[in-house]
Amino acid sequence: MLAERIMYKLFDALAFSSPSGAPPPSIPAAPASTQQKPAQVRPLNTTADVESAQTETQLQLDSSGMGKQTSSHPSAAHKPPEEDTLSHLSTSSSFSGHYNPRDDVILTLETISSRETRGLLFHIKVTTTAATVLLVLLTILKLSKPENYFTCRHRLVLLNLIVGALCLAGMLYCCAIRALSLWWARKMNRHWARRRAYIVTLTTLELTVTTLNLIFFLSANAYVLATGCTWFSNTVRWLSFAQWTCWNTLFLFLLVLASNTQPWLDKQGKPIGRLDATLADAPVTVHASKLILWVVYEALLITAFVYKPHKLAPGAIGQAPWQGSPCDTAHFICGSDPVNTAVVAVLVSITLFYLLVSLLTTIKSLRRVMRLPYQDYRMANVALRLQLKLRGPGVALFIASLICLCLIRLGSCRSFLFIWLGLLPMQLVQTTIAAVASHISNPRCMQGKDDPVLQVWLQEHAWCERDMERRKAIRRSSVPGNQSLDNEPMFCFETALKMFYWSSLVYTFQEISPAEETTVMNGNSADAKAGDGQAEDSKAVDAAAEARSLDLAMSLYQLQHFELIWEKKLDTKCLVAWNNNVVVLSFRGTASMANACADIKFWWAAHPPKRGRLCMLNRPMVHSGFLDSWLANGLNLRVVECINRVLNGKGVDRLAIKVLVTGHSLGGALATLAAYDIRKGCNLGAHNVVCLTFGAPRTGNHAFAWDYNKIVPHTWHVINDQDLVTRKGKVFIMYKRPGQRVLISRLGDLIVRPSWIEVSIRQRGGGSVAMHLLMNYKAALAAVCTAQFTKKGSRRGMQGVLDLMLDEPVRKLLALAGIDHDTVQRLQRLAKLGKRGRKALARAGGKHAKWCPAHAAAAAMGVSSDHTWKPTRLRRLDEAAADAAVAAADESLELEDFPEAEAERVA
Repeated sequence: MLAERIMYKLFDALAFSSPSGAPPPSIPAAPASTQQKPAQVRPLNTTADVESAQTETQLQLDSSGMGKQTSSHPSAAHKPPEEDTLSHLSTSSSFSGHYNPRDDVILTLETISSRETRGLLFHIKVTTTAATVLLVLLTILKLSKPENYFTCRHRLVLLNLIVGALCLAGMLYCCAIRALSLWWARKMNRHWARRRAYIVTLTTLELTVTTLNLIFFLSANAYVLATGCTWFSNTVRWLSFAQWTCWNTLFLFLLVLASNTQPWLDKQGKPIGRLDATLADAPVTVHASKLILWVVYEALLITAFVYKPHKLAPGAIGQAPWQGSPCDTAHFICGSDPVNTAVVAVLVSITLFYLLVSLLTTIKSLRRVMRLPYQDYRMANVALRLQLKLRGPGVALFIASLICLCLIRLGSCRSFLFIWLGLLPMQLVQTTIAAVASHISNPRCMQGKDDPVLQVWLQEHAWCERDMERRKAIRRSSVPGNQSLDNEPMFCFETALKMFYWSSLVYTFQEISPAEETTVMNGNSADAKAGDGQAEDSKAVDAAAEARSLDLAMSLYQLQHFELIWEKKLDTKCLVAWNNNVVVLSFRGTASMANACADIKFWWAAHPPKRGRLCMLNRPMVHSGFLDSWLANGLNLRVVECINRVLNGKGVDRLAIKVLVTGHSLGGALATLAAYDIRKGCNLGAHNVVCLTFGAPRTGNHAFAWDYNKIVPHTWHVINDQDLVTRKGKVFIMYKRPGQRVLISRLGDLIVRPSWIEVSIRQRGGGSVAMHLLMNYKAALAAVCTAQFTKKGSRRGMQGVLDLMLDEPVRKLLALAGIDHDTVQRLQRLAKLGKRGRKALARAGGKHAKWCPAHAAAAAMGVSSDHTWKPTRLRRLDEAAADAAVAAADESLELEDFPEAEAERVA
């Protein structure tokens, strides 16, 4: 990688040095594995340990994974030995614990807006579509027209010159923007972290080589147009050689980029140098083996272009168009040399191999990163998925172009003409790829909400409700002087578990047809325990089970009273429970034909009270079917009246009470409308009302979302990976989701407040209906818990789940998902086994567990015995095999003795 080192030197002179002549900021190199002795990391068993570790050492880790690599204060050299628990990993002295946006260079990818992302993805789709149409057209003409069709009147040359000139203009513009951004970073004396400098170096090299490739491409075609029938002259031949050398270099960059996001781990499987270490942090020598393919490719290029098997047929005349004869009568004899034809065939085959290896390496890197904590490897996840979105279609088009325009009828002059003059579809797509890659890697000046430090801390979450205030205090102190963090909500996983149980309960509680327009049933906690209020005494077993379910739901917040409000006409069902401190409202989702009819009424209706102007796009409009279900027979008034009755009760503090509104699917949309009306109709503060939905569709337009976010800022929409209902229903720009997203998956991912680019690049295909089901939401929430005991767990994840188990109602709740006391004990022991434990999990979990730690843990412990890891395949696992897996895991655990203090504390 000599070219990279030369470019580093050039960057040091251009951008990474101080404008005043001061020495440039150092770009620390990642330590080699041979020079590093990994320290023993003491497990954090208590909340105090976690807080102490955060106080002693501020880990330099952010969602982008691009934090700088500097020493914290006090320095490691003056740190007492007992405090050096995490000294082998990079730390930070910045006040945020992530990086300092006032001093560091921040790339566009870290702060890219939703509008920019949409524009870039749209540009990629349009260009790829245009290149595909062009490829199909050229292929049809190649196979159906005579041999001299492309040379006649220089049709191909003129097309190449017109499109190539536009591409070159775009590349020169991108080069100018890159130069200005580097000049700005140098002028502002910004610090370059090594990883950011490495990314900018690679994209600048790609931009430069792409520009040179276009220059050679245009030069060859311009020479042919100017000199007549010289398609196979020496000048064109060596310009073509320069083109393919550029392609060889670009393919090498593609392979390096595909490898850079792979985790950089030592032999023990621990990250080297930093918690989110990837090969981008490693010395460039790790890519030395890739140069072998580049050298072989160049050798074949030289062999192919030394031969000249093309000659003008006897009697053929060729002149420039303005010299009197348009070369129409020029006929060449091609493919007469089998050696050259074979060399070209091998060359094209190696190019295909190059591209396939790059694509497979990207997929392999993504699968490896998916096994690791998402928060730690957030930027690696984003970069890999974005690379598949950006370069995947391009690689596919490269392969199709080589096959259609080169390999098919290889011995014909038409194939050699495309090889020598250049492949226009490939040039068009590569220009787009280089332009987009250059844009997202440009240094950027941040303003307001673009502040990446603010965004990183907004993505923090709490595992337990009792830990919320402490986590908020840490977040508040992370960015001194930023008052906006005080008003921002924080997601709590424990609250999500409780609300999910309430969302499930309302589907089955008192599920009988109401006899009146609106049925209202009242009760208290004693009724729930005794099973009173059941409509059908003959079903005593079902009634007792239902009573136990309600009893558990009431015990989650020590609720004392409940009320069921059920509207008959549109079949809208709401379960309300409360005490003097907490009110819970749960809305049922789609469960009848009346609900389904409400779902398909997707046209707009004005949200009451009518306000704003539709022509000015500031009138809040909502889904007509959802609004009808909420307003039917005064259901909304009854619910608000019920809440007001609770608030006016004895011993209730309006300023401190918490109103939690939840629901799944249609119930989530109704919960959104209810939260707005409760906040307005009950005169509560913004901090009093929390809306937490599961698989909820979009409820209203942009104006409603803007108004709703001001009224109910504490709104969270939990979405299960590829849930079809949450992805569709946007109807172009008619609907927009208010509040904040939380993404979960069966792989154990928990992504709070994902950026728009994260949401976009994680979507694949058309979505999954199966992922919308309650049982798959339950499996995903369980996978989040079990994943914390594997190498996919977050820094505070295991301790967070252990803290959840300390609360008896929550422990019962987790037991319903298969995460009981014995499960946690086994997971703890397997986690302490390290690599040996992961192998036991892989053996117990089956072939899919080899790349999915969360599935391995779940399968080994019997947590996800209902379904396989694929949400779209709902086949049942063999229970006997699951029992055998658990027994095998237990047998492997008996080989070592483990301290039981932690397990006893959980018990």
